[in-house]
Amino acid sequence: CPAPAPAPAVRSPVPRSRRAAKRRGNIKPRQSFSFPEVSAVSVFFQIPMWSSLNAAEAGDVDEVRRLSSDPRVDLEAIHEMKKCTALWMSASEGHDECLSILLDAGADSNAVDQDLYSNTPGYQAAKYGHHRCLSILIAAGADMSAANKNGSTPMIVAAANGNVDCLRALIDAGVDASQPDSNDDRKTPLLFATSEGHAACADLIRSCTSKPTKSAAAAAQEL
Repeated sequence: CPAPAPAPAVRSPVPRSRRAAKRRGNIKPRQSFSFPEVSAVSVFFQIPMWSSLNAAEAGDVDEVRRLSSDPRVDLEAIHEMKKCTALWMSASEGHDECLSILLDAGADSNAVDQDLYSNTPGYQAAKYGHHRCLSILIAAGADMSAANKNGSTPMIVAAANGNVDCLRALIDAGVDASQPDSNDDRKTPLLFATSEGHAACADLIRSCTSKPTKSAAAAAQEL
């Protein structure tokens, strides 16, 4: 039987103009391109404003100290994802030494976060029971009577969460323990403490609400 016919040659899908140029011999070779090698570390440290917040969040004291003295670092920069400053993060995480370094470098002790409620650093410290950070902020003159968008203050959140050491630090600083929240129901710290079952906080508030208190600013000057 006759041999099968050879398969037709498949022509390369090269554009007609390129084939013509190849026949004329004046086609230029394709130029290769490669991206420069960039490590994740080098990219990270090209953004020093975010480096300070990440160091503060991790409690890296040496890195916070180094970045606080770097003139390129904006200590008031708001992190794009976490919506807060490095000092706010230090107070929230309870890193008191990092907090002191940032305060000494001139960071704002009242800088609120840009998220839902606009909490202050003092509010965060009181919320999570970081009484050392709270005392440091009080000594730095931070406003402990400022309410967030939900009407809550550091005193209220400390009472509601049962953080008696934070509550004591606020009372010792002269913060008004009878100041209610700014919502329509006007709930006091004592009401929050009792409704949440924090007997120690409730007893502490009762023991001081009948006594005259000094202003937080006057107490901060004495520290």
